[in-house]
Amino acid sequence: MLGLADLDYRRGLYRSGLSRVNRVLQLDAYDADANFAAGNLYWALGRVTDAREAYGWAARSMMYRSVAYVRLAEIMLAEKNYAESTRYAWLALDYDRANIPARQVLAIVGRKGGDAQLASTMRDQLLEIDPLHHFVTAERYLATGSTALADSLTRGLKSEYPDQAIMELAIDYVRRGAVADAMAVLHLGMRVAPNPLLGAWVAWLMNDAAELPENSDLGFVFPFRRETLAVLDWAMEHSEHWSWSYLLALNLWGRDRGPEAAALLEPIRDAAGYAPFYVSRASLLQQTRQRDPEADLRRAVQLDGTRRMLHIYLIRYLQDEGRWSDALTESSSARRSFNEDFNLDLLHVRSLVNLGRPIEAIEILNTTHVLPSENAGASHLLYEQAHTLAALNAIDAGGFEAARRHLLAALEWPEQLGQGRPYQPEERLVRFLLGRVEQQLGEVSQARQAFQAVVDATGRTGHTAMQLDLLVIPALVALQQQGTIDAVWNDTETEIGQVGLALIGAVENGDDIAEAAAQLAAEHLDLFQDLSGQLILRAMGTG
Repeated sequence: MLGLADLDYRRGLYRSGLSRVNRVLQLDAYDADANFAAGNLYWALGRVTDAREAYGWAARSMMYRSVAYVRLAEIMLAEKNYAESTRYAWLALDYDRANIPARQVLAIVGRKGGDAQLASTMRDQLLEIDPLHHFVTAERYLATGSTALADSLTRGLKSEYPDQAIMELAIDYVRRGAVADAMAVLHLGMRVAPNPLLGAWVAWLMNDAAELPENSDLGFVFPFRRETLAVLDWAMEHSEHWSWSYLLALNLWGRDRGPEAAALLEPIRDAAGYAPFYVSRASLLQQTRQRDPEADLRRAVQLDGTRRMLHIYLIRYLQDEGRWSDALTESSSARRSFNEDFNLDLLHVRSLVNLGRPIEAIEILNTTHVLPSENAGASHLLYEQAHTLAALNAIDAGGFEAARRHLLAALEWPEQLGQGRPYQPEERLVRFLLGRVEQQLGEVSQARQAFQAVVDATGRTGHTAMQLDLLVIPALVALQQQGTIDAVWNDTETEIGQVGLALIGAVENGDDIAEAAAQLAAEHLDLFQDLSGQLILRAMGTG
């Protein structure tokens, strides 16, 4: 129950979390974990008195003593009870001498309560612990209003996202009841990072909808803080601009509240002029409502075709749907705009291979230089599939020398494709076909070596069968070792295991393996409908 309550707290579902915690407290009113969780939930709901009581009980446990005292100090600071806030902060330090939030509370108390010595001491101690502490610079600025210190704070924001550092400072001040301080920090942040969320926080703290920024750039705006839920909900209620619904939906989606997020995005329809919005909505509505995402993905590309990733989302969707010709059309268009992008090259190659155009795919792969990326993991597989498919086409045409060249190439690991050869690569399909080709070319010894490699690479005991394992059956037949097939094939439980048993039965009856495999494939379409399955089926039909 406490685990579920903690998840509810992180998802912003405070009332639900509190109901779970209260069930635990009914069983043990003094449980430290439950009381600390209750304190967090009560405080998030604005029930300060209940939060104080819960934190007080949690402080009886050594596990929560220091942090519970910090929370009590912050509550007292928000209520401007500086004496009690100071007492709790010192108690927190008694049990954790390195407690940074306790020192922050004392620094604020010193500044607001007129104890300059206390404020200065705490700031110095914080700098000893963390010499790059933005809070200290912010406190010095708030104490003096100095323009130089304001500039020092903004210049010191050297991280990739300075607006997030400002947001963190502001949220801490708001939690401690220092709203004016939070607004002062937010205004400084807006100088260096024009993040619309900073403006939304200012408007929310002022309760003035006129302060809400409109038509802002939403690029690199990350609305995923739990505390921002209330701000975005308020902004959405006080503004008709779609961006607040979008940002709130992203936050809810990130907190596993997908249906609520979908309900916010769907009514926007085509009002948004921001391409990533449509990619987000396409994914979310597909997940939560099984809605076809194609219209939104195409709308995104139409709005901003200069973004490479928008094309990739659309191409991936079309490929996942098996619409290889449409995917090829899209990747052709995208490659014209991004002619040196290896990710698009790999996606284009995937469509070509699935459309049975391996030679074109090989030509692209021979000139593509792949770097580690999300799409690069399939680079060698595509290379192997292209050469294998080309070899099968050559076999069908009687070009066994050409087939051998393609199969030997499939065993290579070209450096430009960005993948090194693993210790034990999966080569059974290529080796099996190589055996068939060597047979046709009269190279009996090399053919036996190839077939034996297939047998040696197939698991013998405790092994759950996979598609490639089926090749061991014709390989053993080619080696004239039919009597050992039963010893190799142990899987009788899975669907592929049943197919293997049926194929063994066909061999024992003297039936043609190719015909038996084709018949079994027709009865088990789901096992052979992808490209890998089709290549295996074609391989068993050779010879």
